[in-house]
Amino acid sequence: MKKSVFPVGTFAVVMLAILGLGLARLRPLIPNERAIRGVSAADFISQGTSQSIPWEENLADALARGRRMDRPVLLYMGTVWNRSGRKFDETVLRDPDVQNYIDRHFVPVRIDLDESPHLLSAYAPLSRVENGGVSTIQMAFVMPNGVLYRLFFPRASNAEAMGFLAELVASFGQFNSIRETPSELPVAQQNERDLLYQGSVQLSGYDRYYALLKDSLDQARGGLIGGSPTSRAVAWRSFLLLGDFQDFTTASKRSLSSGLVDWLDGGFFGVAVDSTYSKIEFDKPSELNAEIMLTLAMASSIKPEPNIDLIGKATFDWLYKITTEAGHVPTARIGQENGFDRDPRSSFYAKDFRQFWNTGKVTPTQAKFATETLGLDTQTNRSMVIQVSDWSAIESDKFNPTLTALRKSKSGVKPKMTTLPMASVNGATIAAMISSARLWNDSERLEKAVQLFSDLEDFRSQSEISRKPHFAPGTERFLGDYLAYCDAAMSKYQATGDPTALDAGLQVLRRARSLFRTALRGVWSPSISSRTQPLAATDSPDVLDCQGESSIGKLIRVLTRYGHFYEEFRRDAQDAAEHFSGILPETRQLGAGIFNAVAELNDDTYVLTVGPDRVKLSNALAPKVAARFVAPASPNSFRELKPGVYLVAGNQPVGPLSEKEAQLRISPRLSTP
Repeated sequence: MKKSVFPVGTFAVVMLAILGLGLARLRPLIPNERAIRGVSAADFISQGTSQSIPWEENLADALARGRRMDRPVLLYMGTVWNRSGRKFDETVLRDPDVQNYIDRHFVPVRIDLDESPHLLSAYAPLSRVENGGVSTIQMAFVMPNGVLYRLFFPRASNAEAMGFLAELVASFGQFNSIRETPSELPVAQQNERDLLYQGSVQLSGYDRYYALLKDSLDQARGGLIGGSPTSRAVAWRSFLLLGDFQDFTTASKRSLSSGLVDWLDGGFFGVAVDSTYSKIEFDKPSELNAEIMLTLAMASSIKPEPNIDLIGKATFDWLYKITTEAGHVPTARIGQENGFDRDPRSSFYAKDFRQFWNTGKVTPTQAKFATETLGLDTQTNRSMVIQVSDWSAIESDKFNPTLTALRKSKSGVKPKMTTLPMASVNGATIAAMISSARLWNDSERLEKAVQLFSDLEDFRSQSEISRKPHFAPGTERFLGDYLAYCDAAMSKYQATGDPTALDAGLQVLRRARSLFRTALRGVWSPSISSRTQPLAATDSPDVLDCQGESSIGKLIRVLTRYGHFYEEFRRDAQDAAEHFSGILPETRQLGAGIFNAVAELNDDTYVLTVGPDRVKLSNALAPKVAARFVAPASPNSFRELKPGVYLVAGNQPVGPLSEKEAQLRISPRLSTP
């Protein structure tokens, strides 16, 4: 009698099912295909290659796939130098359940914001302020037609797998609800655009904005209320431009006397994640450091303060060091936090001090000074970074020897930098370095900064600017890159009188005006892509100062400055100011770049120097009227003027004046309507 094969078949089916379930559980642990192949990618994209998530790298492709599969798109935008993003990648997105759910329900796309910065503001630029999501890490849940329906902001505080899994489930449920009832799709994106493009707005909105900015000062403890405790250098600058030095001190003093200052290497860490500034995230964005440096240079010109000078110049030296080592300005130093959320280069431990004593690198006296005066006490300083909360410590005879010993003790730990240089970061940083050295009247640093300008030529071909050096293929054109080059070219011209720099900036600005023009006068699109732009209906200008000055703020300021020499740019600057001034109260401190630019536009009296000594005169006057535009006359403007100093308002020069007369007759501050 023939045996039945039923038990054998059943056994085989059961084993295959078990094997299938096992493979399903193991699949998230299998490295991403790109990681296996070792494919080169942008820093933030490479950061996700250890996850078994089928990340797309192009938004248009992801939306097309979403339409084919009838799935929402999970758009994850970030930078490798954002600590919250790194923590989210290391913990939440490596969780098997999270990876499985994403794989089964979404089309995930990963965008490096260093390479595609315009996407940071493409979805809900103003709502991000209300939600506290203003840093360079965010997730957008997008319908397959490209319309946003939900936002999520990864934070170190919400980097927990079960909580994010619940967010994913809720997001997919919302997608199904919208698909069944399209009328439920939120109209927030259209509301955002309506708010941004208000048309002509009375500039009285600026008065309300400045009042709100002053109201945000924490008069008791210092700093600005609202948002993460970080360095809002562009907002600090608002007070300097309008002559409110005491308010500048109140706004900046907490950051300047906290662990945000990197006393070991120079410069500033990006953010503190608690109100006591005891927990530091160790990323050091170059553009943020450049903005702080320029603000401190302006402050020390208006009211000399040795400690502000010391911190500002140390920031310059840090930026110069990393630039000369890398050949270009790196986008950021990347923090390398360990399990204790400390950085091996910037943090100190009790075991470090014991080792220092044994090796003689740090004496017991220096260790005591570091603990008691420089804040290296684990009870009050979780990050164990040097803190100079009492500036009188700088005058101590123990300060410099202790700092030198601490630096030597960390000399074997090298900082980690981003790999791909970006045009906007290089342009903004070099412009700030030139301007800062000029305000310090520091000829040695000015010469170094001017030399760095040649590095920008790697991003330029005639009047075109590439995001990456040498016109790397596939990069989109970004308005911020063009403006940063123009800003640096004008800064070089102001400091040196070099007409070739002014002419190069002029040609690039003219090209940018034609390349990025939109239907509205004075409002320029942030990006141009050779591919079909999937965000054509939702693309929004960059109005927020996340790390430095926003594109629209820079647009107004750069147009104003070139407009002093070339009338053709003035109207665009005025139109852009009218379109965006009304939104300022909604932007809090992050809209300060637009505020500062329009203040300069509306109080446009500037200083022009003429004659053989025009560069020398210009550089001598610049630190004395730091809030004003000061420049030597160009070869093509005001040729009929006699040598000397002129005040120009409404394109009408008054002079010649002596240096002292000019200083007395021009207000050192800007005024607003």
